[in-house]
Amino acid sequence: MKKNATVYTVAERAGVSIATVSRTLAGSPKVASLTRQRVLQVVDELNYVPHPAARRLAHQRTDTIALVFPDISGPYYSSVIRGVEQATGVHDYNVLIYGTRDKARSDQFLRGLTSKIDGLIFLARSIEEDYLAWLQKQDIPFVLIGPSAPLAPSDSVSVDNLHGAYQAARHLLWHGHRRIAIITGPSNSPDCRQRLDGYKRALREAGLSLPPEWIITGNFQYEGGRTAMVQLCQQDSPPTAVLAANDEMAMGAISAARQYRLRLPEDMAIIGFDDIQVAGMIDPPLTTVLQPMQRLGEKAVELLFQRIRTQGAPWQNEILPTHLVVRRSCGCLTNQGLSQKSRVSALTPFSR
Repeated sequence: MKKNATVYTVAERAGVSIATVSRTLAGSPKVASLTRQRVLQVVDELNYVPHPAARRLAHQRTDTIALVFPDISGPYYSSVIRGVEQATGVHDYNVLIYGTRDKARSDQFLRGLTSKIDGLIFLARSIEEDYLAWLQKQDIPFVLIGPSAPLAPSDSVSVDNLHGAYQAARHLLWHGHRRIAIITGPSNSPDCRQRLDGYKRALREAGLSLPPEWIITGNFQYEGGRTAMVQLCQQDSPPTAVLAANDEMAMGAISAARQYRLRLPEDMAIIGFDDIQVAGMIDPPLTTVLQPMQRLGEKAVELLFQRIRTQGAPWQNEILPTHLVVRRSCGCLTNQGLSQKSRVSALTPFSR
């Protein structure tokens, strides 16, 4: 691997001028698609990184940041976006929002984007870690919404996923359930890994086994929840309760449970995660773990502006609290269906 590549080396290898290399890395629309691909391929092959001092000299303040999500259509993302937009508005900054879902080579687009922005905010699973490492070599500020990446430590803000899922599973145990399944999110989601750990911890503390068929992989979408619930309902000994890793999948699970003529919550209790706006409007109203989504966006902006101002400061990794919002889908009669004593019993460590 070439360690001392220069813009001249890249230009010679790609068969273009140094101006074309510069325009490609700046994301100029004037560069032809095939030429851009050839230049970026050479950049990767040579591990070329523009000199930080030169980049800073050329990279003037733009009053714009980028917000990068895997999919900007879901209700979760709209709340985070609202928090980001409100926080950046205080600083008179603009927000460029980019969704990476179903887009090949997003890293190429984002590399060109860096000359047009002052920093980036990523949802943790929307980008590869090697790209984050590339940003660090470029001295480009960024913040992760979600746990910090092991290969590219950085500023991050996340929620207490483990405790939130632990609370939810404990609540189902308090209701007397012993066959409790979980519908997880994508395997590349660090948030879901933590939620799965919280679920496992609660069941193990209760002395319960964890049959692998009760752990179903979902995709954070409504149809993923439906498909997962169908798998659970078709088992010889289906669970009596389900914890879904987000509210959209929980709602899909409710729909599929009704397809199997299950009464909710009498035959099947369901808990979600997020507390999106419609969670309390469906039938039955969804018990769920609230995570402060708008605050996630606001805090990410705060951390990004701190990093822009003081690039050499220690990394900050903020964890925001979650709490259980009790509604009828778990078996409680109303939002206030638990007495204070029962709430304490539901959320403290299980004892046999």
